[in-house]
Amino acid sequence: MSVGWGQDCVDGVEVELWGECYNIVETIELDLSNSGLTGEIPPEIGNLTNLRVLYLYSNQLTGEIPIEIGNLINLRSLKLGHNLLTGEIPSSIGNLSELYDLSTMNNQLEGELPSEFWTLTNLSTIQINHNQLEGELPPEIGNINFEFLWLDNNEFTFLPESICNLDSILLYGSFDTPNGIIYNFTSGNNSICDQIPICLETSVGFNWGLNLEILGLEYQPQNCEDLKVNHEILPKIYNLSSPYPNPFNPTTTISFSIPQSGVVSLNVYDITGKLLTTLINEQLNIGYHSIDWDGTNQSSGMYLVRMESGDYVETQKLLLVK
Repeated sequence: MSVGWGQDCVDGVEVELWGECYNIVETIELDLSNSGLTGEIPPEIGNLTNLRVLYLYSNQLTGEIPIEIGNLINLRSLKLGHNLLTGEIPSSIGNLSELYDLSTMNNQLEGELPSEFWTLTNLSTIQINHNQLEGELPPEIGNINFEFLWLDNNEFTFLPESICNLDSILLYGSFDTPNGIIYNFTSGNNSICDQIPICLETSVGFNWGLNLEILGLEYQPQNCEDLKVNHEILPKIYNLSSPYPNPFNPTTTISFSIPQSGVVSLNVYDITGKLLTTLINEQLNIGYHSIDWDGTNQSSGMYLVRMESGDYVETQKLLLVK
């Protein structure tokens, strides 16, 4: 519970974060997303041990994730994406046994994921894409009942066979098709240069029932300098994915693929057809692309995102809920 800016916090009762006081016992949810926060995440945040929801995404936060984050043992949802965070993910994250939703996407995190990370068996959604994380992904990845797993655009080097245990999961790269798992670990700017698990070589996604050719993808092995084999997946069709999350508040990610280089325009309209903003209108290379749309200045309601490239035109609906 906030008691106002610039006031002295009561020791043992309140904690000060970014100039505001929060009651240690009564603060259950803390949403400071899109609040213009700067500097490091204060270690004092670990005193809010009753927190269940912590949203700090879409700010300008820097420095490392404090180890005190591991004190938030009641935390269910932690979103730190779209900041400037650096360093490694602390091993204390393994204390968050109740955590089911984790996002650190679009930061500058590096190093290997701590082994404690893979003890979080309640995790349902992980978005740690677009960082500089590295190393081999362990067999324990197959022990977690994920619903969504975004690991693309890192520097991971190995995908274990245990990924085949996840036979009813949608794993996403930067596009919304069940083959996302392969894009995550190969052409998604990772460095997988080992054999792709056999369950993913010819059939991927939900129930492993979709062939790469049906998905419009092309399997193209190429050489690796230091590792054995690298596999690159390039799109063969245009595709505008369903934005994620959707419904959203206030930021959502819009992903799309183009099978050849060309001019792409991506525009957002209100439900009446009025143009609100142009997200992209430029020449892009073949591949998978994504961009965020921030609806902070818009009211709750339905919106439309329209993609045009060559003869391809596609529209997806967006629902902003505040």
